[in-house]
Amino acid sequence: MHRSNTMSASETKLCIDCGVALTLGDNWTEARKSQGKYVCKSCWEERDKQRMFVNGKEIPKSNPLFKAGRWKTWLHVHTLEKLEREASGYVYVIVNNAWRGWVKLGCAVDVDDRLNSYQTYSPFRDYRVVAQIACDQRYKKEKEMQRVFSKVASEKENEWFKIDEAEAIKLLKENDNA
Repeated sequence: MHRSNTMSASETKLCIDCGVALTLGDNWTEARKSQGKYVCKSCWEERDKQRMFVNGKEIPKSNPLFKAGRWKTWLHVHTLEKLEREASGYVYVIVNNAWRGWVKLGCAVDVDDRLNSYQTYSPFRDYRVVAQIACDQRYKKEKEMQRVFSKVASEKENEWFKIDEAEAIKLLKENDNA
C-alpha cells in the first residue's frame, strides 16, 4: 500500500511547540509546510528571537560570542575590547587589484565582517578575501604567518606583503593546522 506524503483536506496538523491547529495562510506558511516544519508563526517568531545573525549570516550557539539577535556587524554585538579578547577566529589574506602583487595578512573573529569594514574605504568595493583558515589562537597564528610571509615577500609594509597572490594562498593553506 502506497501512502502519500501530502496532507488530505481533512487532516489537521498541530504546532509541535504549542499544539495549536495549523492553518495555511493564517498561522502557517506554504514554505514551512513544504519543508515539513510544523510550527506556527508565533512559535517560529519565538524560536527566531533565540537565534543570532551578523550581517545576515547565522551564527551558531556554539560560538563563544553568541548573543541572540540580528546585528549589522560584530561591533554592534560586543565592544571592541571583548572581540579582541576572543582568541578563536580566522587568519585571512585579502587583496585589492589597485595594489597588484600585494596581499594583506590579518586575523578576525569573522572574515566577512572584516571584509565589509575594508569595503567602507573603497569606492569600488573591490577588496577580496582569497584565503582563510580557522584557528583557536588567531593572534598567535597571524604572527606565525607573518614570519612565513616575510621569508618569501620581496617587500613588507605593516601587514601588507609584496608576494604573488597564488603563493600567499598556498602558504596559508600549507600552514592550516588549527
